[in-house]
Amino acid sequence: MKNIKLILHVIVLMIGCLSPTLAKTKLLPEWRRDLENLRFGMFINFSPTTYLDVYDHLKSDSASKYQSKDDLTETHKKLPEEYSNRAINFNRPNGSYTNDILRDDFGNGIFPEGRGFASIQDNVYKITFNKGEKVSKTGAAVQVKITPARQYTLQYRIQYDKNFQEGLHGKQFGFNIGVGYDGGRGEEARQNGDGGSVRIQFDVHGDSISNQLYVYSCEMKGTYGNNTGEQKYSFKKGEWNTIRLTVTMQSAETSKDGRIEVWCNGKKKIDVKELKFVRFESANWITRLAFESFPGGGGAIPAYDNYLYVDDLQWYKGK
Repeated sequence: MKNIKLILHVIVLMIGCLSPTLAKTKLLPEWRRDLENLRFGMFINFSPTTYLDVYDHLKSDSASKYQSKDDLTETHKKLPEEYSNRAINFNRPNGSYTNDILRDDFGNGIFPEGRGFASIQDNVYKITFNKGEKVSKTGAAVQVKITPARQYTLQYRIQYDKNFQEGLHGKQFGFNIGVGYDGGRGEEARQNGDGGSVRIQFDVHGDSISNQLYVYSCEMKGTYGNNTGEQKYSFKKGEWNTIRLTVTMQSAETSKDGRIEVWCNGKKKIDVKELKFVRFESANWITRLAFESFPGGGGAIPAYDNYLYVDDLQWYKGK
């Protein structure tokens, strides 16, 4: 029965990619979410070339990262503890960073079509922002399942190429909370109260990169991520910088004591307290690593190929 439902799910998604009206029909909620994801951004340029590709993607990883809050905790708590503490140095031969390599390094995950422009160059992870492309057909983005916890830290070294284009704007890694809203789902995050996300936004200004928060939560405003706390910092292009992000969930579903902290090169740059991310205890968990960077939303269209580099990435429970 489960496999039959999954096959029907795939067929609906295939047809839905071609039919704007299908999303308005009375589909199962999780099917409607996936269809909206396919049509509006998470899987832009999704091409159902073979049934098995789509089937395996839905069955194994996260075409539907938006799970119901009722089954979220049970699903993620089955993950081995190794998913809660991992360090990746990207010491691999030069070449494309394939899904097989991704799963070997991160344990799970798959690049959606049009979001896997990653490679290894001189033992570092290289992301390409392709000329003339925004949101899709550019960058590298993957959602990695991690063991649920109330507090997680992500640390990495990052360098934006010295020729990184003025005016570019996009996302720079973080975590998903609960069912994991992002991609213009501000209304759902507010109404449902069962998920959100905390990522860093980058903006290019002259020879510097500006970083600020990009947060979806049950108390957010508008359609797109908020710069919660309205704090920011900058660092130079063409240089290595170490970023550390710690997200601490609220202590209970009714509490407003969550916290987001960011350090750059060992100095605390952002500290936002008294946050409420979700309204349900079952969703009050950090559930995925959002290892994604791409030019999106506002900002310039790349006039040429742009590159950023990442190394010595690690995430772990606690601070």
